[in-house]
Amino acid sequence: MSTNRLADVEVVALEAMIDSVGLSMVLAEIAAICEGKAEHVTANWQEQGLGRLWDECADRVDTAANCRAARRLRSFEGRPAPRTAGL
Repeated sequence: MSTNRLADVEVVALEAMIDSVGLSMVLAEIAAICEGKAEHVTANWQEQGLGRLWDECADRVDTAANCRAARRLRSFEGRPAPRTAGL
């Protein structure tokens, strides 16, 4: 069955990753994955339009990774975070 939500176990894993390395780092890696997908579809499928969409997603996620709020969160990294997923 297809849904628009992550499974509970995936949410817990994502939250653990954010708690471990920080939101900015997770978002930066997602941006890098998007860039890789843009290069792949452009080079291997010759899908320039789809590549541009992946590049746009990469740019927007990278912007979020470096936004003021994400930078402020970095000052809290290393502190135990309250658990919210799976409660």
